[in-house]
Amino acid sequence: MSAPSQEGRYAGAHHLALLVHLHRQEASGTLEIRAGGREALIVWLGGQLLWAETNDPGTRATRALGAAGVLDRATLAELARSCEDEDTLMERVAEATGQPRRQLEAHRLASVRARIGAGVLWPQGQWRFVAAPGARLDGVDPRLLPDLELVGVCWEAARAWVPLNVARAELQQPALGPWRAGPGCDEALARLRLPPSMRALPELLRQDNDTDTILNELDASLGETIPLLWMLERAGWAWRAERGPTPVSPPDTSPQSALNVHLTAPAQGGVPAPRRSLHERWQRRHKDDLYDLLGLRPFASAGSVERAAKDRLAEWQPVESDPAATPDERRVAAALCAAVVAARRTLTDEARREDYDRERKTGAAPSVAGLLQRLGEGAGLPERLVVPAASLDLGPVRQRVQREDFIGALNLLEPMFEAFPDEPDVAAEYAWVIWNLSEHADYGVDPAALLQRVLSRDPTHPRARSVWERVSAATPAAPSAPSWRRSR
Repeated sequence: MSAPSQEGRYAGAHHLALLVHLHRQEASGTLEIRAGGREALIVWLGGQLLWAETNDPGTRATRALGAAGVLDRATLAELARSCEDEDTLMERVAEATGQPRRQLEAHRLASVRARIGAGVLWPQGQWRFVAAPGARLDGVDPRLLPDLELVGVCWEAARAWVPLNVARAELQQPALGPWRAGPGCDEALARLRLPPSMRALPELLRQDNDTDTILNELDASLGETIPLLWMLERAGWAWRAERGPTPVSPPDTSPQSALNVHLTAPAQGGVPAPRRSLHERWQRRHKDDLYDLLGLRPFASAGSVERAAKDRLAEWQPVESDPAATPDERRVAAALCAAVVAARRTLTDEARREDYDRERKTGAAPSVAGLLQRLGEGAGLPERLVVPAASLDLGPVRQRVQREDFIGALNLLEPMFEAFPDEPDVAAEYAWVIWNLSEHADYGVDPAALLQRVLSRDPTHPRARSVWERVSAATPAAPSAPSWRRSR
């Protein structure tokens, strides 16, 4: 039997909310993150952070030791090459410097905090938490636990990893409304022991002020206030009225808009069977589980799951683009097709199915309605065939691009790009936004390759050609002429 687990889509911007969620749940187990070639394994015990390992190069112990001036970087790099693990490295550094090992541990823990916090700017990926239900703090000597206090880790992450201009662009997005102090806000700020110049911040949050008012009031401390506000929102300790609280149960970065559709029951005569079936399944969404959705019994084989999912998709996908269907019917068809894909993925994976069946027996497994809420109407599922019901509105995106609010543009574009990756207007705009943000973070997308893909299909696409010329002109080593250019 595998250990119980949770999993979901990952985006670095919601990294802190994920950590706070596990802390509040007093979770024990391992958090695995994979995003754009980056990997991390973070260990928890009773809601306490214990350790972290990651392949992010900026979080190694050698970097922390070098920044503190314990040894020069060349010597540290040479020692690291000859040591198979970090324990051995610390012993070798202690020998080389003549310092007791315990005096060096603070630098090692600084590197662990960096590993935990580095994920705030990682690109999109996947997270999975494998629980260890029997692990408790009972009987553990607290002196043996590393000093990895969550508020401090989150604050270091925001201050050390998030560029000030990126944080400010996110904070000053228009129309997000006033700030609200969330659960644990006062406690988090108290733990940080704010300097006198920032003591007014808790009261400003309680007064429902907008971002500009808060920044103007604390103008003398902007360098600290901006990352602090960014951290408070991303961790869920504070939030804006329009955006709402950061989801933390569970933290899932799929679009969170609720699918609130009330279908009118169709007359039995003259309505095609797929649309009647769609209405019937929608009316049962709060009662049905994944097996009900596919029309299967719980002991069905993986082959049966594949066949049933294929039949459901063949039945409902045409409704998405059926001109005779109502807009609500098209939305429901898209959502239920997304749920079918998710059900197939869960029930054909042995480990996931075992976890799901265990939850189902205890009544904890989500209904189809709960699954749809997590999926956010299904946007971002690459296995789905998505047909746009109408032309996509890129006006708000382009307005933010003109203001150089690339973070705001990215937030609007990501759901569109994931749902419609082959739409040329969306892909061209997405490439331009990612290219402008690439100096701050690696989003796991090559803008040049994306533009080449668009132009190979439509060499005359104006926006893609314009962006390509700007990107290639600013790139020191221009790529070889792509096929779409050579052919002309």
